[in-house]
Amino acid sequence: MNYIGVDLHKDSISIVAVNEKGSISLKERIPTKCIGKIEEFFNKDIGSCVVAYEAIGFYHWFYDLISDKVEKFILANPIEIKKYS
Repeated sequence: MNYIGVDLHKDSISIVAVNEKGSISLKERIPTKCIGKIEEFFNKDIGSCVVAYEAIGFYHWFYDLISDKVEKFILANPIEIKKYS
């Protein structure tokens, strides 16, 4: 199982994938206007994966874009995440 952390910003999206051994396997920052590049990232052969991202006001477009490409989504509370950063 691979794990992907996503940080959504107004102008860009930061994506970091960690493999089963805990090593970073992919890391990318993509402008949010480049929907095709975001889809391309999630179309890569990343295997079975869980995606975690913050529950912010504009996350729905991202969920709709890749929901059929990943096994599971974890919607994280931004206040709780801050405790671990």
